[in-house]
Amino acid sequence: MNAPDQRFTPGQVHMARPWLAGTELPAQRGILLREQLDISAEYVLLWFPGLGDPGARGALCAIARRDLTDDGQALAELPRTWVAKVYAAARRANRAGQWTWTGVGADIEAAHRANRRRSAR
Repeated sequence: MNAPDQRFTPGQVHMARPWLAGTELPAQRGILLREQLDISAEYVLLWFPGLGDPGARGALCAIARRDLTDDGQALAELPRTWVAKVYAAARRANRAGQWTWTGVGADIEAAHRANRRRSAR
């Protein structure tokens, strides 16, 4: 459980339970895109790569801060295969005009490059 005044950093990865078509799904990794939403400061916007590219229906979810189940991890700390899939999905969405490669996109790219450097060693 998170403190109500805890600040979250875009680009961090959190475990949370997304909602799709009125159904709460099992907890999975989501990348924090924005700390506060226009609708309420109590919600954050997460992209759940396991549900599709950022432009896919249901892949972006507003999640109550209190429902984030951890303090978050840096992208570079996650498994290389997961980061590679996230990078590929973000690039696809950017090329299709579904998502703008700014802010968090740079974090995703940096984690992907760091993972590639580690793999080359």
